[in-house]
Amino acid sequence: MLQHPFFWYSTPALVKQWEDLVLEHGWAYGSGGTALAGKRLLNVITTGGGEEAYRHDGLRGHTLRDLLCPLRRSFELCGMDYLPPFVVHGTHGMSDDALDTHVRDYRRVVEALRDGTIDFDKARTYPRLNRRLDEVLVNPVPRD
Repeated sequence: MLQHPFFWYSTPALVKQWEDLVLEHGWAYGSGGTALAGKRLLNVITTGGGEEAYRHDGLRGHTLRDLLCPLRRSFELCGMDYLPPFVVHGTHGMSDDALDTHVRDYRRVVEALRDGTIDFDKARTYPRLNRRLDEVLVNPVPRD
C-alpha cells in the first residue's frame, strides 16, 4: 500500500526515491526479478482538487486513472496486481463529516484487505476502489 498526496500529477519525491531504490532490475523485475510478482498494490491518494477536476472535460483534462498510468505500468512490469486507487478528492475544503466518512471507508478497506473480503474483479471495474465500496466488499460489515 502506498499512501500519499497526488503531488504535481505524481507521487512526492520520497515515494519516487523509494521506487528508484526498490524497483530494481534483477530483484523486482527483469531477469530473476520476481520478488514482487503476484503481490497486490493499492495507492491511497489525496487530492486538493475535487473529483470533477479529474475528468477529460475537467480542469486537469485527464482522469486520475490516466495520470496514474506510469505508476500502474511500473508496478505491473514487476508482476504486481495494481488495484484501482482509494482516492479522497477535495481535501482542501473538506468538512469534518466528509473526512470522517473517508476515514471509516479507509478503515473498511484496510480490514477487508486483511480479511480477504474484497472482490478484486469487481473492484477493477471502477476507476477508484472507494467509488462503490459496498459493492466491492464481500459480506461488508455495516457502517457505524
